Amino acid sequence: MADLPRSVGLITSALARLGGATDLTRLYAEIRSLDPQWVGRFRSDATFQATVRKIIEDHCPQSANYSHTRPRLFARTGRGKYRILRSDEQRLVDTKS
Repeated sequence: MADLPRSVGLITSALARLGGATDLTRLYAEIRSLDPQWVGRFRSDATFQATVRKIIEDHCPQSANYSHTRPRLFARTGRGKYRILRSDEQRLVDTKS
């Protein structure tokens, strides 16, 4: 996890603090509380939220935006809900769900 970009680590940390799974609304709030300076770099709250979603989708095998060149870190559990993948799951996720 140490080799990941700061933004990915921040999202992962926020999810972990929320029990490993949550909806996007709670995740956004947790990220704001963890690092208000990172959030403050965005021009608007909509841009911040879109960036968080993109980072998650880039690392979520269920997303059409997932890139096989990136590590599998998150799984979608419902509309707007995600969880952290355990290390033993990171190669086993069904990309069709």
